[in-house]
Amino acid sequence: KVEVEATTVATLSQSDHLITTPSYIATQTNGSFVSYERSSGKVQDNVLIASEKINESIFYQGSTVVIYNGEKFFLWNTKTSTLGNGFSDNVPNDNKAKGLALYLTNNKIYTIDTTNNRIISFAVTEKDISKFTVAVTSNDLTNGQDLAIDGNIYVLTNQTVLKFQSGKPLPFNFPKLSTPLAGSGRIKVDSKSVYVLDSGNKRLIVMDKNGNLKKIITSPQLTAPKDFIIEESTNSALILNNGVLLKLGL
Repeated sequence: KVEVEATTVATLSQSDHLITTPSYIATQTNGSFVSYERSSGKVQDNVLIASEKINESIFYQGSTVVIYNGEKFFLWNTKTSTLGNGFSDNVPNDNKAKGLALYLTNNKIYTIDTTNNRIISFAVTEKDISKFTVAVTSNDLTNGQDLAIDGNIYVLTNQTVLKFQSGKPLPFNFPKLSTPLAGSGRIKVDSKSVYVLDSGNKRLIVMDKNGNLKKIITSPQLTAPKDFIIEESTNSALILNNGVLLKLGL
């Protein structure tokens, strides 16, 4: 267990979700956006504009972000502030879709369909979303919270992390923790590690790709962590905590 001092990067707004693009890190609250511009460090209101509530999002490419509003997927052009037609074919509604991940190798987005105990995928381009496919079926996905992809799919549930490849489960030796997962959080993966933001326990768990524990990071500034991104180039995590973007060294 390692306790570190977090530094404040920006004050955003109260939200459970970070919206990230190459240029901005943002939050949406009551339809309005607060954005941190990566290059200048400026914080601005409503540089980004979208007419839908964003419950989940994933940057695709160019100026395109895929968003989920609790019922449908949309392609959001962040430059023109326009949304494509909502795509609802086999998309879980009532916020039953958990997590949103992109695998650029096959140009597909993935989400957990908790109602039907499965991970589903859709083909995505800058013009449309199509081609629904069931990627994984497992009863363990009922309590799925979030997912991440690096060729393998890693799923955070309320108790552990699951790993799948080509629809089949793979071993993942999730560490025995003195304090179990709190039941809500986020998962990310980079070239070397798997990261779990255990929100209720206010900690960041770092594992290797097989689940072996590397470290547990805590900070006195982590009072209500909600979402995070990993910046591998700077070996740091940016964590949304009570509306504030914090930076923690890894």
